[in-house]
Amino acid sequence: MRKSTLGSWDGMWRARALLAAMGVGVVCALGGSANAENCKLHYAEAFQIITTQRFAEHSPTAIKQTVDNLFGPRQVVCGEIGYKFFLTELGNQAGAAMRHKGSEQEAQLLATREILNRFPLQVRFSHGVDPRAGLNQLRSNLGVLSTEVGVTPSITALLDALAKIAPPRLAPKPLPKSDDAIPVTVPRVPLPAWAVISLYEIRDHAARKESDAITTKSNLILDWVSRAGPGALPLAIPAAGTSPAKQM
Repeated sequence: MRKSTLGSWDGMWRARALLAAMGVGVVCALGGSANAENCKLHYAEAFQIITTQRFAEHSPTAIKQTVDNLFGPRQVVCGEIGYKFFLTELGNQAGAAMRHKGSEQEAQLLATREILNRFPLQVRFSHGVDPRAGLNQLRSNLGVLSTEVGVTPSITALLDALAKIAPPRLAPKPLPKSDDAIPVTVPRVPLPAWAVISLYEIRDHAARKESDAITTKSNLILDWVSRAGPGALPLAIPAAGTSPAKQM
């Protein structure tokens, strides 16, 4: 398992958190007509990176900031596949944290409790699916694991926090195809100045619910991304200790 530091990704993830925050504003502005976000890719990248972290020597504030940078704000709406993926990866993260010992266990479980705040607000469940089922299964699995590894105050705090989580609300109108069918690549070159300015303008348009302006400017940015040359797959994570700039 690769080992990384909290600071090595800080600049990159602050920028991504800003973009994610703007994206939430766009979804809110478009209201019920908005499609579910591509949640699986969003979560996959964040979980893949956080599994490389060691937190024992870092403060609670630094741990919280790392989770904020990786996961960004809560997803407004996810498809059922993306939500199930989130639950699976959350269970893996929590299980690995429970198996640590001493200060590392305490710090890892603190990070896991922060991830609990990233449950999607709404999910497009299939007809007849109980929104509580996946969350209840996760609680049961972690409860069994806690008896195997030995209950500590940090494990109790995680289980108590998980017990208080409400299942996501049912989002209307399930999509005819998977929400994860959207192709996504990340450009290897920085956004040009006009595109960055447009992102700030999009945030303002979202606050005023100006959906036409949001669509126009978003499409201009995405058109540039498609012409920017071969991009990196969202899960192509640079090796630990490698500057993101060297990956371009």
